[in-house]
Amino acid sequence: MGLIFRMQSFFLMMVFGLTQGYLPIVGYNFGHNNPERMKKTILIGNAAALSFGVIGFAVFQLFPEVIIKLFNSDPKLLNIGVSALKRVSLSYFFMVLNIIGVATFQAVGKGMPSFAITFLRQAVFLVPGMYILGEIFGLDAVWYSFPIAELTAFIIMSTWLMASIKDSMSKMRETV
Repeated sequence: MGLIFRMQSFFLMMVFGLTQGYLPIVGYNFGHNNPERMKKTILIGNAAALSFGVIGFAVFQLFPEVIIKLFNSDPKLLNIGVSALKRVSLSYFFMVLNIIGVATFQAVGKGMPSFAITFLRQAVFLVPGMYILGEIFGLDAVWYSFPIAELTAFIIMSTWLMASIKDSMSKMRETV
């Protein structure tokens, strides 16, 4: 688990770097009632985040053994780690979009949805999902809790964000 989180953090650094540039641009355009530029920034930000998700997925699908051997070459760790990295990396497509969605909520001044989505992903879906899948199906299934948690959070986040952005943009257009 520790190895997966370490490897994931290298990959997520790119996404968090993206959000550091994305967030003020969306916020600036939101504050200046520029809905078209805000929409364009959101689309480009999501496309960039998704490309990072594809890169992370590809690296962890194609080279899991090489990555694990950088830390430890124990055969038992390799056996568990290879399947774990491949299963966890299925979540990257949704994880990066969840991260950029949370940043979008922050950019438009909606901290509570941002907090709620982050809390749901980790505390409500991931940790209990790991426990439940582990108890019912064993260690091999625990890793599927990552994509399940991210997909579930993505569905909630995207629905909430779409409604919120649509409302914000219509208010912005009214004031222009």
